[in-house]
Amino acid sequence: MKIDRPAVKHVAEAYRVGQPPVGGRPGALAARPQEMPADGLNLSATAREASTLRSRLREAPAVRIDLVERIKARVEAGTYNVNPRAVAERILQSKVLDQ
Repeated sequence: MKIDRPAVKHVAEAYRVGQPPVGGRPGALAARPQEMPADGLNLSATAREASTLRSRLREAPAVRIDLVERIKARVEAGTYNVNPRAVAERILQSKVLDQ
């Protein structure tokens, strides 16, 4: 991400040494530039993509209701079977026991 701050340049110019002060008073600020351009912001392609993905993730449901309903129906019908070996392998792969 790159932030362009043209206003900073104008502030630096206002405090520049050797510039005649306003009203001839020592320590007074120099005259302000007439027009100050707006600040700008440039996002990289990666930052834009990350922003888009975050937005899509916020919109996604926290629970996949269709999947929950299918599993619930299989449990109630007695047709949902769990493979204990597969469960044990997944636990070992996830390193839950290492914590």
